[in-house]
Amino acid sequence: MPMPEGKGLAILVASIGDAIRGVEIELVAPADFVDDGATPFISIGGPSVNLISDNILACRVPRFMIQYPEHVARFGSLTLSPQIEDGVLQEDFGFLFQGRSRLGTRCVVVCGVWATGTELACVSYAGSAENESVKKVRRLLRKNSQMFVVLRSPVQNYQIGEPRLIAISERPDRQSPHELKSSHDS
Repeated sequence: MPMPEGKGLAILVASIGDAIRGVEIELVAPADFVDDGATPFISIGGPSVNLISDNILACRVPRFMIQYPEHVARFGSLTLSPQIEDGVLQEDFGFLFQGRSRLGTRCVVVCGVWATGTELACVSYAGSAENESVKKVRRLLRKNSQMFVVLRSPVQNYQIGEPRLIAISERPDRQSPHELKSSHDS
């Protein structure tokens, strides 16, 4: 696991442990995971590296894809290509799905175009970054049982900057994303 994803995972686990005292958190490799239809779970990493994420996103967010080796994500009419200058990553995009698996289990998928995008999705879900975009994401996730969120962040020295909410879809299985122009342009 790349360092930014590991950092995001640590923040996510800590925030869940703080929010839900006594919760059992189990880290399981995708090959060993079994969806029992009852136990909520979080899948970390995108479709190219995590079969669980791939299955959930293909079923619940069919208009979403990340193309490799191009490192370009698409969601409906949105094309999300992180900026790279002189071979150095300048920004990344993170994606957060909250909904249900094929068996009806409550689940969350966090991933990014690059590892820093996965970290971005993790810290936004955990609420460890304090800004208006993250607060809005957290409000929307509390309000909606199903949602797909697109975030953007500058990256400097493989460290993410301030998260910005780019687009949301409250029905990602049927609806194109609602792009938030003011968030993307700021």
